Amino acid sequence: MFPKICHLTSVHSPFDVRIFHKQARSLVRAEYDVTLIAQHDKEEIVDGVKIINLQRPRNRIERMTKTALELYRKAMSSDADIYHFQDPELMPVGLKLRKKGKRVIFDIHEDTRQQIILKSYIPSGLRKLLSLTYASYEDYACRKFSALITPQAKMTDYYRKLNHTETVENFVDISLYPKRTVEYTKPVLLHAGTLSADRGLYNMINAAKCLKGDFVFNVAGVLSNSLVRTSLHPLKYLGYLNQEEIVSVYGKSNIGIILYN
Repeated sequence: MFPKICHLTSVHSPFDVRIFHKQARSLVRAEYDVTLIAQHDKEEIVDGVKIINLQRPRNRIERMTKTALELYRKAMSSDADIYHFQDPELMPVGLKLRKKGKRVIFDIHEDTRQQIILKSYIPSGLRKLLSLTYASYEDYACRKFSALITPQAKMTDYYRKLNHTETVENFVDISLYPKRTVEYTKPVLLHAGTLSADRGLYNMINAAKCLKGDFVFNVAGVLSNSLVRTSLHPLKYLGYLNQEEIVSVYGKSNIGIILYN
């Protein structure tokens, strides 16, 4: 009997590429029983993954309190053998599951302690203190979990000092991308991912304003609540695209760009 795996996220889409397509579906193909708890409109089974829906929060505070509590209750109800969570704000949930004797894996996608220093919505005088406070709490929590995952070796070198840590790099599935010959008649730039000031959106807008000649600069992904489409000019906003749609857009582009702060 294969273990029952429960993926937990309060932030990401249930069909997030890394969580749903690369991790959950891969486990299903390996004949594991897989549940995913995430913000969604309904409970359903997709490609063998049982999706348990969370109510969509009105703001970040509600997500970190009410949504996190709802997620914990549903996680306990799933009675999984292994819990795998993705979001730093779920560390308290992971610790509560550990106290119940559950095996818990923390999938550390990004260097959050460094990102806090760049968060524009946090007063600049508080960022370093909050970063140090977060780092201290994260180190404490990571020592309690069953295992850790990071996307790159440099992070693994650090977290391995705290707990058993494995690197699971976030490579694309090349089989999804057909072989092609690109016609370089004009630059077609593309950035896909969360679109926010913290992730360099204004850097891209300013870069596009400096470009001359005939070009297209596409951006796709979740748009920060504080931004509106009309403020993105001269970028062309394609909206939030599923995996099939983003593969198609990549096929029509010839320059990928990342201008994080």
